[in-house]
Amino acid sequence: MIQFWIDTETTGLDIYNDSIIQLACIVRVDGKETERHNWKMRPYRKNKVDAGATRAHGITQAEAETFPDQEIAFKEFCDMMDRYRLGIDDKAYFCGYNSEFDLQMVMKWFEYNGRYNFTYKIFTPDWDVMRILGPVFAINNVRQYMPNFKLVTVYKTLFNEDYSDAHDAMADIEATIRLNDAYTSKYFPGFKG
Repeated sequence: MIQFWIDTETTGLDIYNDSIIQLACIVRVDGKETERHNWKMRPYRKNKVDAGATRAHGITQAEAETFPDQEIAFKEFCDMMDRYRLGIDDKAYFCGYNSEFDLQMVMKWFEYNGRYNFTYKIFTPDWDVMRILGPVFAINNVRQYMPNFKLVTVYKTLFNEDYSDAHDAMADIEATIRLNDAYTSKYFPGFKG
């Protein structure tokens, strides 16, 4: 089983007009990490990083302007996917926390670059740890005591610790994988994913 654990940081929340400015990806094959990437890129659509986005991830407009052009990250991302020979018969799972947003941003990034073949390389639905853990926390009477279901809150609730660099794409995907592994080891012993 091939999993692309992906998190993005963006210029804002509009999938049609905002840009990815950080994309972190950890690839796992049968539960073992095979590679990781942490791309940063200049905004390629709307050139302004929203103030709310900067408050969330800490990347300022001035900093984003120093990042490499997105074409570099796009080529490396496509090369990475090609290494796993993904296609109609062999697909990967797109995994993350609240991954629907990240999936939509990556799909729009592909469209921006004139490529419309991203979705045939991944299984649907996406592997969203937030949607998986929501019912688990509700059934165990934990959710009702939580102020929200953000990644940092769920992580703190499950592990009773904070993780550093929250809202950095790589730190977020590492925290998401730890949540996933804790869940799967408890409810699916022996599962490699």
